[in-house]
Amino acid sequence: MAVHVAVIAIQNVSPAGIVKRKTEMTIGEVARSNSEARVMEDAAIPNTTGSPTIQAYLELEEAEGYTLRHMDQTYIVTYN
Repeated sequence: MAVHVAVIAIQNVSPAGIVKRKTEMTIGEVARSNSEARVMEDAAIPNTTGSPTIQAYLELEEAEGYTLRHMDQTYIVTYN
């Protein structure tokens, strides 16, 4: 049985929906960005690429046969 433990964090998201670090943004980009809870990228979990929304991540996991085991403000645990 494979288990994925993905981390959720508040991240800056540009109006175009792209996750960026504040250090990579201009002052204008920071002013126009929103803070959203997103799944953090993890090289061991392919479905975290691009820091997807929580809903998008769960849909990707389900498409690959993973089932939600636990979710809270910090973690999402799925297994197959």
